[in-house]
Amino acid sequence: MKKKQLYQKRTSVSKNEDKEPLPCSRFKTLPKKKPIPPKETSSPLFQSTVVPIGPKKHVKAFQNCTGCPLHALTTQKVFYRGSNSPKVLFVGEAPGESEDACGMPFMGVSGRLLNQAFADAKIPMEARAITNAIACTPFTDTSRSTIRTPTKEEIKACSPRLKDLINSTSPVKLVALGDKASQALKLLKVDFLHLMHPAFILRKGGTESVDYKRFVLQLRKLKQEMGL
Repeated sequence: MKKKQLYQKRTSVSKNEDKEPLPCSRFKTLPKKKPIPPKETSSPLFQSTVVPIGPKKHVKAFQNCTGCPLHALTTQKVFYRGSNSPKVLFVGEAPGESEDACGMPFMGVSGRLLNQAFADAKIPMEARAITNAIACTPFTDTSRSTIRTPTKEEIKACSPRLKDLINSTSPVKLVALGDKASQALKLLKVDFLHLMHPAFILRKGGTESVDYKRFVLQLRKLKQEMGL
């Protein structure tokens, strides 16, 4: 019972997960299940036939990348999820354990909060996509027991991939989620909007926090400015 309560407190996200379900969890204490495909709904806001892992040419060009040592520790590279022609491309920090297993970014607890924020701000699925500053999960060592923050060198090594993805999808707006994402986009010398990382919001109390409410307001302002 205590473990269950701890997990519920840590997520701090609405129980309504019908909008955009996540197939994986990074918590080792939970039973491993096969990935669950995204559900279809009647609402235009959440209609989507396929959740792509990225533009085919982009994936083909970088799926065998050995530009930094991280490639040797990962199960698979994590490129992208969302629309193939997004108006807004959100850039996070790095894949985690859930993402390493599923092959798509933001598939754990932070991803659940981000999906909730998208729903609350009413940002359409067809108008957005998500990636990370780096494509490989930064495990600390070969045991893959812990994950660390990506280094400047790793972010720099992965910048050609990020640049190619931006060129391939041609988003109107780039949004950096957190400092590492901002660092990656600064290397590319492109304009972007800086927002808090969902993991930071979780540490501050999740969807019940002031930071979450501020995050949703920023997304709503972005939606209004872009006419989404």
